[in-house]
Amino acid sequence: MAPPPSRRSALEVTADADVAMGRTPVAKRKREREIAALNAYENPTIHGEEQQDLGTLGYPEAQDEDFGTDYGVYSLPRGVLEEARYNAPGEEDEDDDGDDEEIVKRKRKPVRAMTQFCFIDYRSSPAADTQYALVPPDASPEEEGGGWIATVGRCFLQTEDDEDLGQEDADADAGLELMRLDGAVLCAPDYTVNNAAFFVETEYAFYELRAPSAVYKPCWDDFLRPRLIARAAIVAAERRETQVRGYRRDEVEDAVDCIIEALQDPKLIHLQNAPVLQDLIRPYLNQPRVPAQPRFHARPRPKTSPLSDPDLAVLRPENQAQTHVTPLIGRLADGYFTERLRVVGAEPLRDHDATRRQKAEARFFRRCLLRARKRDPRLEYPPEERHENCTRHVKVDGDEYSVNDFVLVKRGNWGKLPPPNIDDDKAIRGKLPEYFWFARVQYFEPGRRLVHLEWLEHGSEILLGEMADPKELFFTNLCDGWPIQNIVGKVQVNLTLRSKPSEQDFFARHVYNYNDASFTSIDADKMNLFFQNKIPHNCLPCHVQALEEQERHGWKLVKDDPDSRQPNGVSYRGNKYHIHEFFLFKSKAEGPAKIGFITDIFDNHHAARDQMTIQFKLVLRIGRLEDIEDDPNNFDPERHVVVTDEVNTIPLTEVIRPVHVYALGFFKTDEERDAWIEYSPYNFYCAYYLPSKAPQERNALWPAKRREVDPTEFLVCEFCPAPMFRDRELEERFDRAEATEERDCCLELFLGTGAFGGAADDGSRGCLKPTHGIEISPSAARTAQKNNPELIVYNQDVNVAFPYFVKSDPSAVFGVDPRQTPKQIYDEKQDIPPPPPREKIKAIFAGLPCQSHSSQNMYKKAEDKKSNLLLTALSFVDYYRPTYFFLENVPGFLQWNLQARQAGKHRVEGGYEQGGLVLLVRALLEMGYQCRFGLLEAGGQGCPQRRRRFFLVAAKIGHTLPRLPQPTHDFDTPTKLGFKVPSRTDSRGIKDVKRPISTARGTAAHAAVTVRDAIGDLLPFDWKYPDLRKRISEDLRTRIMRREHQGIKVLPVDKKRANCGFHKMPGYAYEPFSSFQRQARPKDRTVTDLQHYTRVLIPKNVERTVSIPLEANSDYLSLPDHLGQYQLSNTSSYVGRQGFPGKSLYKRLDWKGHFQTTVTNVHPTAKQGQVLHPGCLRMVTVRELARSQGFPDWYVFVALKDNVVTMHRQIGNAVPWQLGRALGRELRAARLKDFKKRDMMRDDANHG
Repeated sequence: MAPPPSRRSALEVTADADVAMGRTPVAKRKREREIAALNAYENPTIHGEEQQDLGTLGYPEAQDEDFGTDYGVYSLPRGVLEEARYNAPGEEDEDDDGDDEEIVKRKRKPVRAMTQFCFIDYRSSPAADTQYALVPPDASPEEEGGGWIATVGRCFLQTEDDEDLGQEDADADAGLELMRLDGAVLCAPDYTVNNAAFFVETEYAFYELRAPSAVYKPCWDDFLRPRLIARAAIVAAERRETQVRGYRRDEVEDAVDCIIEALQDPKLIHLQNAPVLQDLIRPYLNQPRVPAQPRFHARPRPKTSPLSDPDLAVLRPENQAQTHVTPLIGRLADGYFTERLRVVGAEPLRDHDATRRQKAEARFFRRCLLRARKRDPRLEYPPEERHENCTRHVKVDGDEYSVNDFVLVKRGNWGKLPPPNIDDDKAIRGKLPEYFWFARVQYFEPGRRLVHLEWLEHGSEILLGEMADPKELFFTNLCDGWPIQNIVGKVQVNLTLRSKPSEQDFFARHVYNYNDASFTSIDADKMNLFFQNKIPHNCLPCHVQALEEQERHGWKLVKDDPDSRQPNGVSYRGNKYHIHEFFLFKSKAEGPAKIGFITDIFDNHHAARDQMTIQFKLVLRIGRLEDIEDDPNNFDPERHVVVTDEVNTIPLTEVIRPVHVYALGFFKTDEERDAWIEYSPYNFYCAYYLPSKAPQERNALWPAKRREVDPTEFLVCEFCPAPMFRDRELEERFDRAEATEERDCCLELFLGTGAFGGAADDGSRGCLKPTHGIEISPSAARTAQKNNPELIVYNQDVNVAFPYFVKSDPSAVFGVDPRQTPKQIYDEKQDIPPPPPREKIKAIFAGLPCQSHSSQNMYKKAEDKKSNLLLTALSFVDYYRPTYFFLENVPGFLQWNLQARQAGKHRVEGGYEQGGLVLLVRALLEMGYQCRFGLLEAGGQGCPQRRRRFFLVAAKIGHTLPRLPQPTHDFDTPTKLGFKVPSRTDSRGIKDVKRPISTARGTAAHAAVTVRDAIGDLLPFDWKYPDLRKRISEDLRTRIMRREHQGIKVLPVDKKRANCGFHKMPGYAYEPFSSFQRQARPKDRTVTDLQHYTRVLIPKNVERTVSIPLEANSDYLSLPDHLGQYQLSNTSSYVGRQGFPGKSLYKRLDWKGHFQTTVTNVHPTAKQGQVLHPGCLRMVTVRELARSQGFPDWYVFVALKDNVVTMHRQIGNAVPWQLGRALGRELRAARLKDFKKRDMMRDDANHG
């Protein structure tokens, strides 16, 4: 029997207490009648405290309910009626030949999941109607004539873990089967496990109830609520507690019948004498024994058996450790999580002055209100400045204000946000940021009665909301003129130390950027430098905005040649362009940006920027030409370009950025050439010149008329590469300094295969190599260690490792008992290694498990500990305080609302919009970090896959914050990678949708990587058709024979073997013919095991897979009738009646396209079923799947018993290699910038 599921169930789906239309819940009316019936019995006394036989407890009889009257009706569309032959999407089953009775005998009952469910009374509707009354799950069926209760919902495969939730961007319910289960029986609830699910059982399967439909929610809530309370009571009894936490006494009393129901379990009968239950159930034990009337005909749940796969066992809820946090993270999270968090470390000192300070702040707020209500305050200017256009001082009602003062001003209109009514009596109960804005005085304009202000924002007005520190302000690089009479008072703002000595003191350490919602360090040196300027030139925001405007729209001619009096280039948007320079410009067609070689720049003397023109020769990518497969100089097709004689002109506005192209002969060795290419995505090489004058001449002249480029005649601008070469020299010094210093440590949480940190290390060229990693899955931990032998791996739960790390610190008050040192999960006799020293950790990487934050996991568990792993990650950051922190998750993280509080008797309020993001940022700011975040598309970084991910990058104040990488590959991104953040001030006219990452087509440097680019060099092979003697079409038979004649290997799919394909190193079909393949097969790494094999499917599914035509995007609709499954091919099925929309089952990849989001459940019938090889009669291999995530071929995946499904899970959960490399490049650039600053400071000191 399959073990019960480990993921989100409907038990944790709570709803509002206010049932639709204000009706009294049925369960409550039942309870009132039951109490009345009990009171009618005599009450004989029971002597003694011995345990009572709960099997004799009875329930009072209740009158039948007209359920339809209370809960409404459900419109039942025609759906699939469960039958023995049915398989849920992705469900691997035995052969489905034979009649239903034979199949039922042969099959093991699967465990499936059902969402959007409801229970209906299908006798309640006339034959011609489809309106059925909704009934509670525990409604009793008729004793005669069979059951009349049906369960309706959308069905999918229940797996042991929910790692695929959120891996795709599609709607969670898109394409799910609508099922009707007749005669399904509700299984007995499990009251002992926090996250235990509810199941129904049919003749053919178990179904876990995930989430009710919207119309059924009130009914489900009434059924669920008392059972949640009963579960809490049982847990309290097991812990020997005296009260049920989170519930009042009357709430627990209302659930007493469910508590008695729970105590019917022989394993729990001993709890009746527990202190918390004794008084509750005593009145019922004293009642006369009456036959129990079952609330439902319960059947046992699916048996819980030890999982044979430890990689799945560790993910089960009962095996997850309690969340451990530092005192700081515990304080910030307090009130926002239902789980009881375990605080590790000394508690912070209590603030004994909090009450006094709150009263003082209230008095200050009242004084500001009184000043704001005063009309036409008296203004006085210093006599010596009275006639100046700008002054440094002014008096308002006798109070003097000067340049650099921080002030409060009355709020005004801003966008759609009107100013608050200060005269309202309710204002006295408000807060300071709700009625006033914060600003710093730059100068005064007496003639206009204005003060020029630099604006600061209170944290509650931007992303942080109610979680903001009440004393923290943020600079914004925004300024404006404001009426002087709107000033109401001064405040003190500390820019260095965080201090709150009085009600008027605030602090500011960050600049908030409205464009991308980032928080960066204040540049105090630059700020002080500007304040030394004369007014009105002392305003730093004015300067910043002018530079931004110049960069966006302005241009100017530049003269960088000291031997010439004439300008030789133009500066535009932060870049310089010179004659004989290569550059990118926008492509009007699909594909990457085009490349040009500047031959002239036309200046029309004060012309508008769109009239400035660039004349250039077109530069072709070699892939646009024919007959290039055997070209000996085509080492890297992505970077190989050809210069032509095709002359064009474009306006300056279409220019994107400069690129660097060197003649191939310039490089003395292959290593030098490869280092040049690897150095930057914008470095190219040129081997040929083609004398074409127009596009139609290219292929006629190629290759006969091409000529090799002579590096001595290849004219390149000498000024443009100079900064790059200076940076190269700086990098060489940086690398030498890094090599001589003691090696820093990097810690990766939720290590998985180690791809996140490993790829970042690859991109940073060894800047921060991962040295320690924590991973709960044994196979994934071994995979990470095998591919990085120097990596110290802790195969444990992070919530087990964290307290061990803290207590192992030499300064810890309570150390670790050696007998209690955690063990490696893959070897219970082996202690986990000692933790890294606190002062050595330079960076922390965390790829959080995605399930709980996924948009697909629409019905999250109120007590899902996986959601709380963010707190553990932040606690590691708090404990180690690394210089850098990188976090990755699914896009749904941006919509994660914290489910925080018990809002009333019958509901849990989840209520904090985007609370997960806010808490993350708030904690990092509290710890002294800068941060920026956004969505990145893997395809835009050169991965052959569509995969959006949320990334956050943080750096300590005082260090350069790495940027998020912009796309280097032209990938179609329909979602545009925008996101919203909560903010009151977004209504000021500033866009509330942040788009820090460009998704414009035709602007990236390289073409998107296709499936052929990714896997076209791997050896082809086919699956053997199980039995050619069976019914088979002539087309398929001919196709199979033709491929055998072509020499393509045909391998049998043997269920007795772990996989099907090639082992060790079988070689490749071709030399690398794409840049992606060259990177996957680096010359400096040896491939020992290519793992070019597939998982093994049952014969029927092998037949279906082999039968799919080899045309791109062919799918299950091409299957012959005898191979079709009911729900996939029958037009009367639910999917069939919908026209088979959105399905990708048995779907073949397109050589010219890309992979869909790589998930952990890789199967032709899974929700993401486009996994058939584009040119072979089989599904993709482990190596081909790994290539879809960008893994290099030397990366080997370890799994218990060589389980291919486990390897799929590791690959599907990984961060794409190209995304990690891109982040690594930005990390290196940030560290180089810091190194350059230190280098300059040392030079200044030496010359000082």
